[in-house]
Amino acid sequence: MLKSFYILTSISIIGTSSISAEDWVLVRGKNELANPLSYTKIAQTYLRNYKSRIVNDTASVPKATSRMLIGTPQDNHAIKAIASRLGIDINKTSLSYKKKLLPKGTGLVLFTQDPDGGGRLALFTGIDSAAVFNGFTVRVNLDQPGYLIVKKHQIVSKGAVGSSGKTSSPSGVSYRTSQIDIVSLNKFFDTLNDGKGTQESALKIARGLQGFGFVYQAVLGAAPNQSIDLQKHFYGLLTQESSKIRALRVTTKNRNLIREVKDLFDLTVKTLGKAKGPQPVFYLLYGPSNGTNAKAFGPDSQTQRPQILLNLLRLQDQEDFEIAVIHETIHTLQKPYSRTLGDRIVQEGMATYLSQALRKGTSTTKAMMWSAKDQKAAERLENKIIRTIKKLKDSTSIQVQREFLQLGKSPSSIPGAPSRCGYYAGYLAVKKWAEKHAKKDLKKVLKASTEEILGEL
Repeated sequence: MLKSFYILTSISIIGTSSISAEDWVLVRGKNELANPLSYTKIAQTYLRNYKSRIVNDTASVPKATSRMLIGTPQDNHAIKAIASRLGIDINKTSLSYKKKLLPKGTGLVLFTQDPDGGGRLALFTGIDSAAVFNGFTVRVNLDQPGYLIVKKHQIVSKGAVGSSGKTSSPSGVSYRTSQIDIVSLNKFFDTLNDGKGTQESALKIARGLQGFGFVYQAVLGAAPNQSIDLQKHFYGLLTQESSKIRALRVTTKNRNLIREVKDLFDLTVKTLGKAKGPQPVFYLLYGPSNGTNAKAFGPDSQTQRPQILLNLLRLQDQEDFEIAVIHETIHTLQKPYSRTLGDRIVQEGMATYLSQALRKGTSTTKAMMWSAKDQKAAERLENKIIRTIKKLKDSTSIQVQREFLQLGKSPSSIPGAPSRCGYYAGYLAVKKWAEKHAKKDLKKVLKASTEEILGEL
């Protein structure tokens, strides 16, 4: 049974074809008025954070509205109309999902983008009311795309939408952690984008990608517990970055970015060794063109997998993209570091040096993701940069670390220095140490201590 209910005053029951766009509508079948499901309580429990209405399956729902469909295809016309497009084959005696026959009495819970509109879709179904009710007896999260298969109040299996049979968490992160996963959020964005660049378009995209809000928190530099306005973010992309997105889609049309990420990851771990434990998940997405280019963050709360985001609008150049994938993969192989400036510059300098070594022909300028002007400025101020870092190496100040490590920031104490000059100092120290002690064995570089590396400055 549903164990807790919440008060929600904005629910009403209507059966007409005239309703306005709102957060959610809960759609019930015309023959389900007397079944054991309590629609009001379901809405109170699962849609408590949204405005919602309960409607009959004959009602016309605005395109931008998210829908919760409950019941069997026999009783709910809305489910019958959409089932086959979702990979569901259901009749009075059997239920199959993605061509897999599910156990008798099983309930299917599915969260995905609504193929008939601009909102999200939450579907609770089964061959009868008892099977449908199974889905409401387990804890679910409507903000994470995926599916649950439930029997006797227990989750039998779960997965990501479009996971091709992989066992996955509702967020799209595989529970088979021995291999990497690559999630193309840019493709989701492109699919949801109607090309109009309006607030309604931004809302449609925000609803479709709300389950991946944690990735956009990372690309925007927000703290994990800090809320962000996804609609505002996507509206900014639609209005300010649309030409860059269109250009990127043209230049990457004949590239397989997923294959490229996999090949670059394989190259890195073949040389440096594979990390023990869960393997990373990569997210390809559109972020601000003046924001971070790539970032390792996490781990994923459900699987403990390292997470890596790749901001495609900052990585339009293929060489930059390849360097970023290798650089961030190296971070997942490194030992834990403290938060002092000295540790951070060694961590970043090591990833910069190793990514240059692994990607043959990469210049220092490219490995740093600098311009030629930045490189010349760093070389001219090299001694001053190193002296300053030696003095500040034990600092844990966030402001100090931003000035030496963040893209687009420069140290106020060194006028004219390029951004991320801490990477450069770390790179020089790692390179000197490697030439003395590692020769061609790059694995030794990963094992070097901060004290050993900083001793070369």
